[in-house]
Amino acid sequence: MSFRGGRGGGRGGGRGRGGFAPRGGRGGFNRFDAGPPERVVEMGTIAHDCEGEIVCESTNSMVPYFNAPVYLKNKTQIGKIEEVLGPI
Repeated sequence: MSFRGGRGGGRGGGRGRGGFAPRGGRGGFNRFDAGPPERVVEMGTIAHDCEGEIVCESTNSMVPYFNAPVYLKNKTQIGKIEEVLGPI
């Protein structure tokens, strides 16, 4: 006797219960664009560019999270955080 699925065996088996029906899974990760922020906090200065991307040196004690949007002072989005490096 299988404890998975009750009477007729495991997944989708037994007595007209039908097959396995997923219930939505993890969803679409809520790809909602929140728009520009209320305030902008300076996180660093541009150190140099490398292969079409910029490398910034942090001037703030906070560590940014991955894929966080990067804004200019005028709240124009210019990119996302791709890598966070340690001390260089």
